[in-house]
Amino acid sequence: IDWTGRDREEVVKVGHAAAVLLLQDPPVRVTPAAIERHLGRRGWLRHRRSKLPLANAALDGHEEALASFQRRRLQWAATALLASGDDPTPWRALRIAGLRSEWLAEAAALLATTPSASAFI
Repeated sequence: IDWTGRDREEVVKVGHAAAVLLLQDPPVRVTPAAIERHLGRRGWLRHRRSKLPLANAALDGHEEALASFQRRRLQWAATALLASGDDPTPWRALRIAGLRSEWLAEAAALLATTPSASAFI
């Protein structure tokens, strides 16, 4: 097996999988495990760290921070709430996004700056 060539191929696949995960609706957090699941090889890359160093570095490099994911999920929830025509209150956005009340101020600010529901109709 040409591990160097395989390593370069896997780096491209990891980058593509991370991009696909970022576009999913509803949002999914981009983690090494999620990328491996998307590739259909759960644990395969991590078990070959020494043979695939570039692919494992790409896995780590594409990992999404929790706060970043929560913010992206809140944005998605606000957009979905406005598009559905429901009452766009911050607590509804939090509930749809599955977030705690610590995010209430950010949800209120986001709903205040997001275009109105008429833009989605």
